[in-house]
This record gives sequence, C-alpha cells and structure tokens, in this order.
Amino acid sequence: MDDYREMLEAGVDIPPVEVYFVPGKGFYIQDGHHRFAASQLTGIPVKILVVDQSGPIGLPNWKEALPGRGGKTHGIGSIPNQNRAYPND
Repeated sequence: MDDYREMLEAGVDIPPVEVYFVPGKGFYIQDGHHRFAASQLTGIPVKILVVDQSGPIGLPNWKEALPGRGGKTHGIGSIPNQNRAYPND
C-alpha cells in the first residue's frame, strides 16, 4: 500500500478501483483494496470503475456456478446460503 500512497502523492495516475453493486447491500471492492486504502490515507481521490457482476464469463449469472444451482463446486460449496450474496436473487 505504501507504493500506491507514494504514487498518489507524486501525482502518478494509478489504475481505477473496481467495484460491483449488490442490490440491497451496496458496493463492494472487487479489485483495488490497496489503492482504495492509499486514497483514504492520503485524501487523494482515485478513479472508481463499476463493473458488471452479472456472473462469470460465459454464464448469465453467478447462480449457475454455485453447487445445487446447476453448477460445479469451485471452493465455495461450504458457504452457508444465508451468507452468500446472489446479485440476481
């Protein structure tokens, strides 16, 4: 994070922070946690890019990638249903 802080303070243009929106929950950072933290620390704004979270590439939504919803298990099968965020539910 110190590298991003130094880059921001030097006026270097850094990549945007990628966020996605979950209805009823708000925005979540997908990529750029350290860039966001450096921005908060320095008070220097960074670009925010809202990305489409409709589902993995080639799938209409995330539900198709989850176990019990027509997809394969990819390391998330142990997450209880009440703790999952389904953007299209």
